[in-house]
Amino acid sequence: MITELRRLRPEQSVAVPLGVLSDLVALGVDVPKAWEQVHSLAAAHGPDTDFLALRDRVSAPNTRQPPGPVQPKLVPSGNSPP
Repeated sequence: MITELRRLRPEQSVAVPLGVLSDLVALGVDVPKAWEQVHSLAAAHGPDTDFLALRDRVSAPNTRQPPGPVQPKLVPSGNSPP
């Protein structure tokens, strides 16, 4: 992977792409899928900001998920001790 990134980015550091790859995996993206995304950006000669934007998109909360369980509101009854 490092050799491939260096080949694709001969004039640029590979630190950001590798960091983003690591972050994607830590966020739960499968290694092959994470590598595919990072490799694609590197092959397109994307700047570091593109890699960081990819990481930010993946780490952003998914707003399409249903809300969590609703906590019931507890109301004291009239016959409970003080």
